[in-house]
Amino acid sequence: STEGRWVGDWQWTRQTLDISALADGKQEVMVRFALGATDSAWVNAGWNIDDVTIYGTTAVAIYVTEQLDYNNVLVGNSAGKNIEITNVGVQDLVVSGIAYPAGFTGENFSGTLTSGATKTIPVTFAPAAPRVYQDTLQIISNAATGNDKVILTGTGTGAKLRANYVSDLGEVFVDSLATTTVYLVNEGNTDLLITGVAHSATVFSGSWTGTIAAGDSTALTVSFVPAAAQVYTNTITITGNAIDGDETILITGKGVLTVREGIFNPGTLAFGQVQVDSTRTASTYLKNTGNDVLSVTEITHTNNAFAGSWNGTIAPGDSVLLNLRFTPVSNGVLTDTLKVLSNATTGQAKAILTGTGVPNYSKLFLVTDNYDFGEVRVDTLVQQLLSVANKGNIPLNITAVDIGNNAFAVDWQTGTIAAGDSAVLAVSFQPPERLDYAATLTFISDADSGSFTLDLTGKGVAGLIALNGAVNFGEVEVGQVRTDTITIANTGDASFEVAGVAFSDTAFASDWSGVVDAGATERVAVSFSPGAARDYAAVLTVVHNALAGTDTLALTGTGIDIIAGLGDENGELGVYPNPTSGRLYLPNPGKQPFTYFVLDRTGKQVLTGKAGRELNLNGLAAGLYTIRLTQPTRTRVFKVLIKK
Repeated sequence: STEGRWVGDWQWTRQTLDISALADGKQEVMVRFALGATDSAWVNAGWNIDDVTIYGTTAVAIYVTEQLDYNNVLVGNSAGKNIEITNVGVQDLVVSGIAYPAGFTGENFSGTLTSGATKTIPVTFAPAAPRVYQDTLQIISNAATGNDKVILTGTGTGAKLRANYVSDLGEVFVDSLATTTVYLVNEGNTDLLITGVAHSATVFSGSWTGTIAAGDSTALTVSFVPAAAQVYTNTITITGNAIDGDETILITGKGVLTVREGIFNPGTLAFGQVQVDSTRTASTYLKNTGNDVLSVTEITHTNNAFAGSWNGTIAPGDSVLLNLRFTPVSNGVLTDTLKVLSNATTGQAKAILTGTGVPNYSKLFLVTDNYDFGEVRVDTLVQQLLSVANKGNIPLNITAVDIGNNAFAVDWQTGTIAAGDSAVLAVSFQPPERLDYAATLTFISDADSGSFTLDLTGKGVAGLIALNGAVNFGEVEVGQVRTDTITIANTGDASFEVAGVAFSDTAFASDWSGVVDAGATERVAVSFSPGAARDYAAVLTVVHNALAGTDTLALTGTGIDIIAGLGDENGELGVYPNPTSGRLYLPNPGKQPFTYFVLDRTGKQVLTGKAGRELNLNGLAAGLYTIRLTQPTRTRVFKVLIKK
């Protein structure tokens, strides 16, 4: 307000100023508001300006109708509406064309519209399919701004036929019926009216009329009855109000002749040899090689020795197993023709059966005519398996088995062996003595022919033991060991085993064990180690498995003490010279003669005799010797070295 007065909204007026001459083409425009020449009465001109807007005017601008909706239009028909193109700019609008979406057509206008001018363009909607159409029409021009697009919508309506079916019915017997189903589907959006169904081939039939709702379907049954053996092609024409789809469909089929044929596999069957009044079975297959069901009413034979029947149906390509029997009543070759009575269209199935009747007989057969067990240790049991076979055609009855020698035995006495079968017997040999043995094994049976006996042989053998060797070890110093040798001989005809050597006194020992072959001799070392100065006597016993012989030996030996002196107070022997070249002098105050024993290094006694004060050793070779001097009350032992 000024000077207490108010300015109302109605007192304002719009003022428009064209500044294009100054602003066109400029990136920045500044406008200044100030007091004019006639405004001197006002103190502050700023209060006289309100809602100032500065804007630029578009040179070329366009405006068209924003949307057209055609609603429902039947496919095959059309509907028209108009759009308007207006130049809302200040300069000329140049239109170079119009882009129409699918389903819509119109004038392809091009030209110039001056500022404010309007052009009316007719647009036609012609749907090609029953569906919803929605797209954009584009005005192509030089307009910088404005609306140049039109949204067009519309729905094409109508019925569309689609047929789902099997196109080939395959092979069908002539004058027989085959059917298939054709499903008629309405893929449109309005009812489908079927007014008729026609077939190009007279061997096909099937019709249907009526209405199928949108999205629904119905079944059409098509029949095929071929009149001849050939391939048929049928075109089915469906009439109605469908605007699109399968109005014609193609179905084929082949007429074939009916074939029913039976074939035997194998066609020739041999039963082989069969005992008279016995039965053997065999099988063959009857196959339907045709294309229709084979009905068998009866199986016939031309020879009563053969039998086997069957009746029923066999599907195409299938087979049945026929079990047949052959029971000869006489000897000789027999033949039969097997025939099938059926509804076969080609020929009659036949098979040839053969067999030979043979008389009843049984036969005993042994694997070998004789058997030698060889050498067997006395009282040792050995076995041999024997196969007894029935090579006949009836059961073989064995009532007894006789051997006649107790050294042999068999584990089977009576029994029955089926025709063509065999039994295994265990024949054993256990010789009680060292002798040669022989026996005849005889089978007592109802066999008509064959081998009934078996010669058995064997020899009882054993090892025999004999001992030889030293029995007296002589005198051995206490704590010393003397070893000697005995021999263990095998005088038998089989080896024996020595488990060890036992002694009745522990002063004797031997660790030998082993096998002594027949006729062989083993040298065994035996040691004697006295624990005291005394006489020893023991029995050596050989632990063995020989049949008989001498297995003990008496052993003796003497343990002696070593005493250094003889005859003087200091205990010194006083023997000289030592070493000596041959003569040795012995102090002997008591004049009582000595009994002397001279032993070499091996302990072997090489000289003995009586002596008083002198001992003649000239006959001995150079070396170290042990001399034992004995008197009734004492024994003295010393060593002497003889040098030559």
